Amino acid sequence: MTYAQAVNIGVQVLPERKKYTKRDVDAVVLASLFNKSLFNGTATDKQARFVVKCYALEINAEYSKYVQEVPVVEYKEAGKRILGEDTTTVKEFQEGLTRETSAQPALKFFKFWFHGREQGAIGISYDQGFSTMAAGEAEAREELASKYEVYHLKLVTRAFRVTFEDGDTTETEMNATLEEAEAYFLHNVMGPARNKRLSPAVKVEQV
Repeated sequence: MTYAQAVNIGVQVLPERKKYTKRDVDAVVLASLFNKSLFNGTATDKQARFVVKCYALEINAEYSKYVQEVPVVEYKEAGKRILGEDTTTVKEFQEGLTRETSAQPALKFFKFWFHGREQGAIGISYDQGFSTMAAGEAEAREELASKYEVYHLKLVTRAFRVTFEDGDTTETEMNATLEEAEAYFLHNVMGPARNKRLSPAVKVEQV
């Protein structure tokens, strides 16, 4: 499990708090009982603590000693630098995980708007949305299909970061491929420059 994947699970199952404790670890385990796709089965205590710790770091929250003691075996070098060392900063930890997971594909945001219902549900279907982070659209669609019976897929929105000539950036969602987003932003959109003059978009990335 990568840092980004752990944060994505945290976004789905954890509320935002100032401090995370054992009850949040238990909440992750409980959530995995009802949603097997989170961990491809029931989460272990170690996996749940890793999720809680990564999510707490991501939102700059505190966590208890119970959460701190998780052995981050997936990232041995990063773990050696942080476990039991109060002087390690959140930035150092995240940078360590980034180096350890550089071979992992970057996760991208996808949101599906569809008519359907949860897998195994009985009764009516309805219009709804589902968001996820995945390496590619094929993986995102597989996750959607594992959780919902989709009767009609209406549209897929993706997230893009637009960089302007003056260095400013903005992020937005739209129903477009990367190529379509590039054609739209690079030719039609001007961003506000720091000197209040318009600045052309020079780069579009899917995030």
